[in-house]
Formats: sequence, C-alpha cells, structure tokens
Amino acid sequence: LITSCDKNNINKIDHIEIFKLPDKLEYYHYEEIVTDGIIVHCVYEDETFNVIDDFEVCYSNLDLGENEVTIKYQGFSTTYRVFIKEPCEIDIKIKSLPNKLEYFIDEEISFNGLKVEVLYDDGSSEEISNFDLSYDDLKIGKNTIYIKYHQFLENFDIFIKEVEKIRLFDYHDFSSRTI
Repeated sequence: LITSCDKNNINKIDHIEIFKLPDKLEYYHYEEIVTDGIIVHCVYEDETFNVIDDFEVCYSNLDLGENEVTIKYQGFSTTYRVFIKEPCEIDIKIKSLPNKLEYFIDEEISFNGLKVEVLYDDGSSEEISNFDLSYDDLKIGKNTIYIKYHQFLENFDIFIKEVEKIRLFDYHDFSSRTI
C-alpha cells in the first residue's frame, strides 16, 4: 500500500477519485468534518493508481442541508457531499420540581422552581420555559399536573389536603373551641 502518489512514477496523474466515502456523512451544524475511513486514489494516465492520504480537505461555510466537500491533491480535485442537520427534539424532562408540592384546599398553586428541559438526539439538552401546564379540577388527594411542549408530555403530582381542624381547650374552664 503506497500512501502518496509516487513522484518517481513516469506516468502523469490523470485525476484523483474517491474510492470509498468517509464513514460519516451526516453532521450537526457545530461539528467539524472528518474524513475517517475515506480512501482516495491518485489515478495515472495508464490507469494504475496509488492510495493517497496527504490530500487537503476544503469546504466553506456549511449550511443546513447538503454541502460539498472538496478533496485536493497536486492541483487535482474531487468532491463528495455531506448533510448538515440541526439536533432534533426527542423528549422533555423535568429538571426540578416546583418548590411546593402540598397545598391546602383553596390555596393558590405555585409552580415556582419548576424547571423543564428539552432533550435532543445528539445528547444535548436545553432548559425551556415556553411549555404549557394543564390539570383537571383539583380535588383532595393526589392531582396530576401535565407539562406539554410541542408533541412531548411529562407529568408530576401535587397533593391537596383539607384544612386541619384543631380543637383547643381552655384549661381553666375545660371549654373547647374549634378553629
């Protein structure tokens, strides 16, 4: 296996060609293009060839969608295409529950402290605040709160309890009062 065009070869270079494309052809917009796995041939006029690995990889600003990558070697070039994509949302996750999860009946519900993040297919995540909250009429006991963001749903429970009645005794006359 020769790793560069043989400069002593009496045949002249006719062209270069990609014999095998790189292992990776899809990238997220923030990734560098890599050529791992690519095999490039330096083809001579007599149709013999050598495998080269000291080629130059060129590309300009990559836009979303299909983009061209150029392989250059000794004044010759060839191209292949890569696809640039944005990470896709795959789910949502509760990062932290609200500060308070237990309430008395008729107490105003607060979602302060609730943090939700969207998860992406590239392993990244991002905190979001533009999600919708919904729940049925609140009743005593467990109540489920639903979080909706685009097509994703998550939930958590809050608990509603009755106001506790406490009987107080006046120890002097043994009378009682309920509050």
